[in-house]
Amino acid sequence: MKKMNSNSKQNIWFLLLFTAVFILWGTAIYYGQYVDEYYQSVGIRMKGGTVSQRELMRMAEQEKQNRNQEFTGISAWNQVENQSMESDRLGTKAEVRLIEVYGAIEKVYPVELISGSVPAADDDQGCLIDEATAYHLFRTKDCVGNALIYQNRYFYIRGILRSPEEVCLIIQDAEEKNYSNLELTFADGDNCGQLAADLMRQYGPTDRYTLIDGYRIAKSLSFGYLLPAWFLGFFLLYDLLAVLWKRRRIPFQVIALILVILCLWPLLSWMMEYEIYLPQQIIPTKWSDFSFWSRKYAAFQEWKKDMTYMIPSYKDVLLKQHIRSCVSRSVAAVAGMLVLVLYERRLFSGHKLLSGNRRGSSILLMALLECAALSLLFAYGKIFTLPRAYLGMPVFYMLAMECFRWGGGWIRNLRKSRQ
Repeated sequence: MKKMNSNSKQNIWFLLLFTAVFILWGTAIYYGQYVDEYYQSVGIRMKGGTVSQRELMRMAEQEKQNRNQEFTGISAWNQVENQSMESDRLGTKAEVRLIEVYGAIEKVYPVELISGSVPAADDDQGCLIDEATAYHLFRTKDCVGNALIYQNRYFYIRGILRSPEEVCLIIQDAEEKNYSNLELTFADGDNCGQLAADLMRQYGPTDRYTLIDGYRIAKSLSFGYLLPAWFLGFFLLYDLLAVLWKRRRIPFQVIALILVILCLWPLLSWMMEYEIYLPQQIIPTKWSDFSFWSRKYAAFQEWKKDMTYMIPSYKDVLLKQHIRSCVSRSVAAVAGMLVLVLYERRLFSGHKLLSGNRRGSSILLMALLECAALSLLFAYGKIFTLPRAYLGMPVFYMLAMECFRWGGGWIRNLRKSRQ
C-alpha cells in the first residue's frame, strides 16, 4: 500500500509538472508572438534632436525618387504627459498621456481594440482612447463617434483600446510639427537595422539616438520560445546515436538505425519548426577578427544601458517586459523539460499508471493535460497561434521513446530465441 501511494504521489507530481511546463511554454510563445505582431519596425529614439514632419515627408519623397525598394514607410510620434481632455457632451474632464502621431498609429503603439477602428493616417480629426478614459469622459466605454475637446479642437473617437495607462492618440497634420521618435519599416527585415542607421546618417538631425530593431528582436524570440522543442529533438537524436554506438559492431543494425535517423530528422524538423536565426550583423566578415565578439558585446551592453535610461513610453516598456517574460519562461520550460526527461523512463516504465497495456492511454492523458494547459492560458487572455512544436511534441516524444523500448525488447527477445 505504501509503495502504491508513493507511486501515485510521484505520478501526480509528474503530471502537475507536465502541465506547469506547458503553461510556461505557452506563455513564452504568447509573449514572443506579441512582439512579432506589434514590433515589426525599427524604432529611433533621438536624444536632444527632433525632425519636423516636413523633413520626414521630404525624406520619404527622396527615397521614392531614388527607387529605394527596401524603404516602405515612416511614422513618427511624441508623448506629452498630463494633458487635459474634455467631453463635448458631459463637460467631464480627464488627464491623460497624449501621443501625437504622424503616419500609422499601429506602428507607434500596440493597439488592442475593444471597439471601433483605428484612425487612418490622414484622419486628423480622429482619435483613440483607452477604456478608463472613456469612462471618465463619457461614463461608458461605448462612446465611439462622440467628440472630445483638446486645446479648443474637436477630435472624434474612432475606437476604444485596451491599455494599462490612460492615453489618447491623435493624428497630427502640421508640417512644422517636430518629432523625437521614429518608426521605420523596410522590406528586408534581416537588414532593417543597418538600413535604418544608413537613413539616419543621411537625413537624421543628430547621431545621438537609440535604435530598437523590432524585427531582429522578434526573430530572436521566435527561436528562443522553441528551445523546449529543440531540447527534446536533440535528446531523441542523442538516444538514437547512443544506440547506434552500442550496435556499431552489428552492420545490419547500424544500417537500420542510420535509416531511422535519416527518416526521423526531416519529420522532426518539420514538426518542431526548427529554424536557426543568425543575423548577418553577428557573423564576423573575417574569422581572424578575434575582437569582433568583444566589440559586439560592448555594443550590446551600451544598447542595454540606453534602453534602461530612455524616457519611458508604453511601447518600449512593454517591449522590455515581454522580452524578459519570453526569455525567463522559455528557460523555465527547458528546465522543466529536463526534469521530465530525466525521470521519464522510471516514471513511465516503472509505475502502474503509465506502463504495460496502459501506455496508449498515458499518451491520451498527456494530450488531455496539454488541452487543460491551453484552456487555462486562453481563459486568462494568453491567446496565441499554436506552433506545430507545441502541439506535436509530447505525442511524438512519447511515441519515439516507446519505439526505442519496443526495439530494445525485440532485439533482446531475438537474442534469447537464438541461444
